[in-house]
Amino acid sequence: MTSEDDLINEIEAARMRGQSVRTLQMERLRGSGCCYVKLGRSVRYRRGDVLAFIKARVVSSTTEADARRAAHG
Repeated sequence: MTSEDDLINEIEAARMRGQSVRTLQMERLRGSGCCYVKLGRSVRYRRGDVLAFIKARVVSSTTEADARRAAHG
């Protein structure tokens, strides 16, 4: 059984988001991506944080997506 508090590695997080590991790494560098957990040298993501990140980016039109992009820089 999976929990939203389960920690997943960046490969699993990238797979959930349908993006590359490199994209997640660049977002961490810029401070613009999903929240993550740093355990020593390891990076982990909480499953629930990845799901919330995805859910927060659901749009119903390109107009809505463009407006969000303009509002957030």
